[in-house]
Amino acid sequence: MNLLGDDPESRAVIERAVRDADPLVRRTAAERLETLEAAQRWRVGSALLSDPIRTVRLAAVVSLASVPAGVRPPDDGAFDAAAAEFRASQRLNADRAEAWFNLGNFEMRLGRPEEAERCFKEAIKRDRSFLPAYVNLADVMRATGRDADGERSLRDALALEPQNPLVHHSLGLLLVRLGRFDDAMDRLATASQLETDGARYALVYSVALHDSGRAEAAIQTLGQAHVRSPFDRELLRLLIVYNAELGHRASALAWAHTLGELAPEDPGVQRMIESLRDGP
Repeated sequence: MNLLGDDPESRAVIERAVRDADPLVRRTAAERLETLEAAQRWRVGSALLSDPIRTVRLAAVVSLASVPAGVRPPDDGAFDAAAAEFRASQRLNADRAEAWFNLGNFEMRLGRPEEAERCFKEAIKRDRSFLPAYVNLADVMRATGRDADGERSLRDALALEPQNPLVHHSLGLLLVRLGRFDDAMDRLATASQLETDGARYALVYSVALHDSGRAEAAIQTLGQAHVRSPFDRELLRLLIVYNAELGHRASALAWAHTLGELAPEDPGVQRMIESLRDGP
């Protein structure tokens, strides 16, 4: 069963899945609720908070935690009970950093940054080498206007694992916010170079290069990333746009044909090919 939730048909699948007799299907639906808009997410998924299967309830409360308070009814008994159950389930493993990390993420989704910060710090206390806690702690500090503290957290993480692309990427974005653009570009470049799976960091770095007036370098970065992520459509779209902007029509058209092979059903891609082929 496809539960992507990114179009009306898929959303209808989720609506049916939350009522499915199979608890595995209901749990998968609970995990996919986040693909829905907040009000629809609550309307479709709130019944799962009272599901007879515990794993379904826990998956649902995590997905529904980020529904804004104005959408989620105040003092909803089923939500509060499921939230307490989730916290209790994590505290069963309170000696593990992962449990405190999960609690921190849950509190952030609920809009409780102070409690999230406490949980992430507890995760680090339990395991000094648990890098995700440092990264998310820096994110809490960003949300509370303390990027300088967040920088210290990320540099602590780099001291533990200097070749981690996520930490370099996170530090690069933080340095952009602090206006330290040269340092930021170095970090974003390092994240792109260290990335071995996917093209997320390369995409961000290429946009930063393009926006700083280095479009040729952006194209080179995207081309390198395409080798390891040949099916990334956003990467291909940027290659088309950036090449076209520089007047490299033949290259833009070649990349457009590559995208067209991946998305033959997309009329926008076909129009792009026609425009590049027939344009002045």
